[in-house]
Amino acid sequence: DHEVNTDFTYFLEEFLLFYKNLFLQPNNHNKNDNTNALPIPTTKCRIYMTGESHAGHYIPSMMDFILSRTSQNDRIRVDIQFAGAAIGNGWIDPYHQYAGADAAYAA
Repeated sequence: DHEVNTDFTYFLEEFLLFYKNLFLQPNNHNKNDNTNALPIPTTKCRIYMTGESHAGHYIPSMMDFILSRTSQNDRIRVDIQFAGAAIGNGWIDPYHQYAGADAAYAA
């Protein structure tokens, strides 16, 4: 038994670490005055996130999580150049979207 979103937060942290190791390069322009500071990794190109249906929940959450890490000094801080997101037929607000099913089926 876990708190709500515990597993999802774990997934996001693991995803960001994977992404950091695979797709990022050191950005030497962001070095601090501290000579021991490591350069902040930055993306090699602009990033778009896309998806459909339940991605209406996950893409905004993932982008928010990643963007929040750009302002923190922790082990997974990165500089990701998001260019945008596309969500097709997004299941963003299930309560109100599902309520339209009666009209769709002419009940």
